[in-house]
Amino acid sequence: MCMWFFLSSLVLRLGKSLDFIQAALKSLHISDDVIRWTVTLSKISQSIFLLFDHIIYFHNLGVIKTDKAKWSKISAQFWFFSLALNLTRNFYDITNIVKLEMAKPQKKESEMQYGNGNRTEEKAKRNNSDAFSLVIKCVCDNKSVFLDLVKNASDLVLPLNTLGKVDASSGVQGFLGVISSAIGVATVWNPNLKLVP
Repeated sequence: MCMWFFLSSLVLRLGKSLDFIQAALKSLHISDDVIRWTVTLSKISQSIFLLFDHIIYFHNLGVIKTDKAKWSKISAQFWFFSLALNLTRNFYDITNIVKLEMAKPQKKESEMQYGNGNRTEEKAKRNNSDAFSLVIKCVCDNKSVFLDLVKNASDLVLPLNTLGKVDASSGVQGFLGVISSAIGVATVWNPNLKLVP
């Protein structure tokens, strides 16, 4: 029974690494240069992260004896690099979304008559309201991009903690892990929420 569990988990873990390599090869055909390279390099980095993670996994199972701390740091470096690339792609997408939204022709407002009121103050209030509305519209119309941003930002703390760059408590790590997992479940439940490619 233990041998069957070990072999099945090994196949699943190695299969995930191969999935990332296959996804990296497919992403080479993306026309947009920024998305092509961030996605491709991120997938390769994720695959390498998982391969090194296998060493830690086998050590924990007692199959091999190795320097767990060393391999954990190497694995975390590739995980961090993958997440940094994902976040770069997220910010690139968001920049393009905002640019497209702002480029849409705006409806001309009718001229308002101001008596003794402060026209500059009223205009500032309208601009603030318009900016907030723009942000809400961008988020609502592009849920997949913003969910992916939150997921990547939540995951980022974990490799940074392993590398000693931040000192996150186990409670914070657990909370961020729950957020990331919830978004992952949501994207499986509703594929329209998953960022593609």
